[in-house]
Amino acid sequence: MTAAYITKRMGLPIEQFIVATNQNTELEVFFNSGSFVVEPVKMSLSNAIDIAVPYNIERFLFLVSEGDSAQIVEWMGLLSSKGKFRVPRPFLKKCKEFIVAYSANEEQTKATVHCTWEEKGYLLDPHTAVGLHAARSAAAAAAAT
Repeated sequence: MTAAYITKRMGLPIEQFIVATNQNTELEVFFNSGSFVVEPVKMSLSNAIDIAVPYNIERFLFLVSEGDSAQIVEWMGLLSSKGKFRVPRPFLKKCKEFIVAYSANEEQTKATVHCTWEEKGYLLDPHTAVGLHAARSAAAAAAAT
């Protein structure tokens, strides 16, 4: 997310970035609602994505807030003390201008691996399957609008 935001600010001509996550849906929920709530990590086939709090969330929030360190300190304090924080609508709207987020549960991950094998003869790893599922979900949502 942070690298995506930086490259967007540098002028990379990509309209939208897709955040893909597994059954640990904190980021999907955050980018759709503005609420970040830490939940217990659920082990999955895509174990490199089995995280509750992305290591760069603070940096991402700082950049999108245009350096509002007091606000970031408040949000990170709430995250540390209460396990959650909520961003205001204008901040969420700013995020939604360039990021969409989707998750893939275990069944969706397995189905994506299976379908890709059946259709293309290519065996996806589970992490790539999560990303492909998210990309397909984003494409379907865009086509529906």
